[in-house]
Amino acid sequence: MPTEFLPFRGDYTSVALVEASRSSGSGYKFLITVVGLTSWQAYIARIQEIARRCDEERKAGQTKGILHGISFLVKDVFVTTDRMKTTAGCKALQGAKPKLETTVIRKLREQGAILLGETVLTQWANYRSPQTAPNGWSSVGGQCIAPYAEYQDPSGSSSGSAVSAWIPRINSPFFDPEDGSPILLDDDDTRRAATQDVIEVMRSLGAIIVENVEFAQWETDAQRRDDEEWHHAFRVQLRNNMAKFLDSFSSKPNDFQPVADVINYTMSASEERGEEYGIQEWLVAEKIGQSYDHKPQEYITSLKRRLALGAQAKELFDRYQYDIYLCSASRWQPAMASAYPTKSKPVGQFLPETPINSRPKTGMIQKAPGIPWVTPPARVNLDN
Repeated sequence: MPTEFLPFRGDYTSVALVEASRSSGSGYKFLITVVGLTSWQAYIARIQEIARRCDEERKAGQTKGILHGISFLVKDVFVTTDRMKTTAGCKALQGAKPKLETTVIRKLREQGAILLGETVLTQWANYRSPQTAPNGWSSVGGQCIAPYAEYQDPSGSSSGSAVSAWIPRINSPFFDPEDGSPILLDDDDTRRAATQDVIEVMRSLGAIIVENVEFAQWETDAQRRDDEEWHHAFRVQLRNNMAKFLDSFSSKPNDFQPVADVINYTMSASEERGEEYGIQEWLVAEKIGQSYDHKPQEYITSLKRRLALGAQAKELFDRYQYDIYLCSASRWQPAMASAYPTKSKPVGQFLPETPINSRPKTGMIQKAPGIPWVTPPARVNLDN
């Protein structure tokens, strides 16, 4: 049995790991309570009982797999068939019953993992009204706030997953592939200088550093932002994937079927704040989706362009034959599209004299004294 997991080494029990989340999590809006339980305390009591059973089974040598008794959090888009809610942050899906569990959830259970709960997200994974609704807001979870400053922006869309990483001894929260909350960062002179210091430490420890590498082809975020061809395939898939997500439930309180039903509900239900935050991305996706069958070539062209960008990371790894790509904040999307694992590491925090900087539209704080900041994201080559 592998010994790198704390319970197997004997450093902690499964109950202790659950206790860590209970003591740290009660003051932060990152966890969705479980359907059918009346309080956070009742929910934790149930999880503690599962953890105690796992501890006893492990002592007796009766483990399901390498994750036996390890507690995990998952983002509120991973469908589960237990008492957890899966809502994508929309109140209309509270009480919906799924047909089956997401594959990753099933595999975690098979290895003995304890699913501690579902983390809140920016509603509908921030695809409803990006840049308009506050990061971390949903009608189910309210406003998720990061822990280092008053009204700190948690980023999005995996807002609760990012915040939960702050909790001691919480194991990796699961979130969908993205370039958002857990790895999202700004790029400025201070952080670039600190990143260079990190590179020098790596060099002193024997790492072979190849500097100033370039992708064979590149498009900046600014070049793509208003490019309809670039967005076309994504919007077609957004509409189709939302429909598949809704179809994964055997029953829904509001019996949503097409995405148009979600649009109508969002604009009519006051708790969804449709007038305030809008649904602009959905409206564009719905319009494109309705004509998709008549214009497949536009979709194919857009998809090929996106796949070509995703291939850039593998091409770079193959060209230089290296293991890690340390990149600036503006150059991570090719690796994200290529599905390479990503790692960010805190290396400092904003100094006491740092001016407070907030988002203009939402007022959420992005920079303030004491907020940690991280290195640019590093992509790991699993082919070597």
